[in-house]
Amino acid sequence: MLENALKSPYSHLVINHLPIFLLIMGCFLLLFGFLFKNGLVKRLALSLFVFTGIVAFISMNTGEAAEEIVEGLEKASGKFIHQHEEHAETFSLVTYLLSAISLLAMWLSWKKNKRSNALSIGVALMAIFTIYLGVKTATSGGEIMHKEIRKIK
Repeated sequence: MLENALKSPYSHLVINHLPIFLLIMGCFLLLFGFLFKNGLVKRLALSLFVFTGIVAFISMNTGEAAEEIVEGLEKASGKFIHQHEEHAETFSLVTYLLSAISLLAMWLSWKKNKRSNALSIGVALMAIFTIYLGVKTATSGGEIMHKEIRKIK
């Protein structure tokens, strides 16, 4: 049942926004963790980044079903679909890397390692960059069906 749900083109539309929202929430939580020097809040933020990688993986794997439907629509342009796929692949790979580094930062934090704070700062910077990639991916996805937001080239 779950496999069929993930192959639905609508699953992509439901799931694809979550990675960006999770990244933004994780950044705010990490900022609060630093401001209030709260390790638990920092680890919660890092766990959100790990979860973001899982959700990004699901989003990537539901994209094919959505692509098949969209390609049949007259309004859709193959050029925009390809552009979105390229952005999504980059975003996903960086998100997976962010998730792995976040796992390492969580482990160092639990071990009370002095490098955990420095790595968490690196994770925060990487998360901000990943949000930028997510916005590019989301915009390119919107351009597939919404001519009004397409850039004039």
